[in-house]
Amino acid sequence: FASAAVQNPMTTKVALPILPVRVENPDTGESTTAHCLLDTGSNVTLCLPSLLEKIGVAGTPAKIALDVVGREGRPCQTLSASLILSSVDGMNQLPLRRVLTTDSLPIHPQSLATRADVEAYEHLRDLPLPDERPESIDLLVGMDHGEAMVVLETVRGSVGEPYAHLYMLCWAALGASEEYHQQPQEKFIVNLIQEQQQPTLES
Repeated sequence: FASAAVQNPMTTKVALPILPVRVENPDTGESTTAHCLLDTGSNVTLCLPSLLEKIGVAGTPAKIALDVVGREGRPCQTLSASLILSSVDGMNQLPLRRVLTTDSLPIHPQSLATRADVEAYEHLRDLPLPDERPESIDLLVGMDHGEAMVVLETVRGSVGEPYAHLYMLCWAALGASEEYHQQPQEKFIVNLIQEQQQPTLES
């Protein structure tokens, strides 16, 4: 973000709740750092197959269909797994009872607000936000694990300014930058992912 008085180019136009986290294999304890989007419009939790590979989780074959805005899903093969999601420091943990793999997550890392993005806003500049953006977003946490979305604290500025939520995993800055309202946008992200449950694939 940047205010109208700041001359530096804005990098984040609309900040989403993208959090740095740690993901653990519940059987072996092997873990890796990752970034997840908290998505209140989805009823399923998804991850990239590469995330499971990093921590040695094989997963169980399953068949599902995912409906997204404007398109009804077709049955497809996926993997189902259980993971442990935690804050980077390991202080707070949340078991992810069922995570399904998907070949892609259309979530741009540019949607994560860094410390530099909010330095123009006095009410946000001292929050412990990330210093850098990741190369990719590996995990989407849906409302099937709604505990992750519980807001513990909120920091607000004036009307129209970005704000921040403290979740059980960490802080995240959210909302639109001044540039977003001043310039027409041509590309948008709308998730609302709904799972249609299908029978497990037979071996």
